Amino acid sequence: MHLKMSPASSDSVPPKSENTVTQTITIANPKKEQLRLKYKVTYEQFGVEMEQSGDYHDN
Repeated sequence: MHLKMSPASSDSVPPKSENTVTQTITIANPKKEQLRLKYKVTYEQFGVEMEQSGDYHDN
């Protein structure tokens, strides 16, 4: 299994903006193994450090 992450589309989102920041992840899984990903996103909002995390499973 091989994972490739592209750079984020930006390092900031201006206040009151409808814009988003995206990042593409490409996974090569030639053996078709079960996939499980954990992710963590950190950012600052109103001067406060925030963190969100979770899992992805392909059952």
